[in-house]
Amino acid sequence: MRYADLVLTSAPGACRVGGRRLRVIGQGIDTARFVPAPNDPAGPFTVLNAGRMAPVKRPNLVSVACRRAGVALRLVGPGTDLPAGHVAEPPVPHTAMPALLQSVHAFATASATGSPDKAALEAMACGLPVVALGEGLRGALPADLAEQVIVPDIDAMAARLRALATMPPASRRAFGLSLREAVVARHALADLAGRIVAAFDTC
Repeated sequence: MRYADLVLTSAPGACRVGGRRLRVIGQGIDTARFVPAPNDPAGPFTVLNAGRMAPVKRPNLVSVACRRAGVALRLVGPGTDLPAGHVAEPPVPHTAMPALLQSVHAFATASATGSPDKAALEAMACGLPVVALGEGLRGALPADLAEQVIVPDIDAMAARLRALATMPPASRRAFGLSLREAVVARHALADLAGRIVAAFDTC
């Protein structure tokens, strides 16, 4: 690292070295494939948690919050760190993720890696409201939206999920679309090469 002139990272929390050489360029989210569903999904309000079911991802906290909120939870992904009473659905190919995200009403994450949860950003690209217990998304979003997404504890996550479940669908969709706009502006794959080139121009 001492010999590098430039260090690129997707978000401030994803790389803690580099100092003045560090440039944040965002994730590469394919916002042409990850798009909102044309209509609100049918059925009861359902929350998705997708990705590796590992201790650092803390799916058990999402489960507790959903239970307290009285909303359904789908867990999709590989791993064995599952909340009691839950069976994870098998992982889906990345090409099938847009359809999976479009089939639910919200996305919740409790990842404690400190870096942005890419699945959460893909959910936002699909216009889903996201609730995050953890600071990984803090630098990935505008400050005002980060405050609406990030919660401090399980009780706050449950309260936020309960509020989303009772919110008029049009209002919930409007919030989801504001998150999509932020992802398009900061993380769109189509603009990633340009952001990398611009970062080199700052060396």
